[in-house]
Amino acid sequence: MDDFYYAELFDLYKGLLTETQRRMFHSHYFLDLSLAETGEEFGMARQSVYDAVKKVKEKLAEYERILKFHDKKRRIEKLLGDENEDLGLKVTEILEE
Repeated sequence: MDDFYYAELFDLYKGLLTETQRRMFHSHYFLDLSLAETGEEFGMARQSVYDAVKKVKEKLAEYERILKFHDKKRRIEKLLGDENEDLGLKVTEILEE
């Protein structure tokens, strides 16, 4: 699965992660810090950051497997199409509450 997919899952499920998991994932994926740079920020070895980020990705995938919010969101967006973009944004907001 690609990084964009995990970024979308993170937006949906970040509330289910610990603060440290959120900050670490955000630093690596959204701030585009390398594993080594993220490790420096958190006082961890590069390998420890890799393991922690991998664990977060596994958790995000597990949440999606169980809750299927990302899949439901995509299906709703497909049904609405571009013509109902405002409605699509409102549906997204509801799903993310």
